[in-house]
Amino acid sequence: MKSLKSTILMMALLTVNGCAFIGGFFDGDDCKGQDCDTPELLTSPTTKREWYCYGKEDRSGWQCENASDSSRIAAVNPRAISQEPVQEGTPSEKPALVSNKPEESLPTSTGIESILQYPADAYAVQLLALQNEEGVIQYAQQYGITDPLYTRINSQGSEWYVLLLGIYPDRPTAATAKDNWEKNKTLTTRAWIRKLGPLQTAVRAAQG
Repeated sequence: MKSLKSTILMMALLTVNGCAFIGGFFDGDDCKGQDCDTPELLTSPTTKREWYCYGKEDRSGWQCENASDSSRIAAVNPRAISQEPVQEGTPSEKPALVSNKPEESLPTSTGIESILQYPADAYAVQLLALQNEEGVIQYAQQYGITDPLYTRINSQGSEWYVLLLGIYPDRPTAATAKDNWEKNKTLTTRAWIRKLGPLQTAVRAAQG
């Protein structure tokens, strides 16, 4: 007989749905509904009812009812994990290489047209005269002349390459340019001032 009573009591406990025993999880203040006015519902462990319990918004406890409230049931979505967009690596453009190395070769335009376009009564400052063009270019490079003005001439049947500092409208201007050129330089040859007319004649002779 005692075993039968225990079995009946166990079955009553298993039929309780909802949160758990009424007296174990919430008190009378948390109960709502028409059946909550009956004190026995809050104290009797054998009460067999279907209860629906919802957490309070202030998280201070539970609010239980004997009827389901669909408005309080909401799907819980996992919080989206914000991730920075992955930027595909693009090959960085290599910066342009800037070289301070001086040019290995200098412009080799003879400047014949420039020399012939000036009036014959102008003056030129001549730096060097050699019979090979390569030597003239090397001399200009040695003294930092990046755009040498030189020309091929024919003098007394021989061909020469003449390097000029510049062409000037009068002799005083040419003399000033010559003096400025010779300052602070150790020169192997001395510059000299010459009339441009005879030089133009020698240029034309070299052209044939």
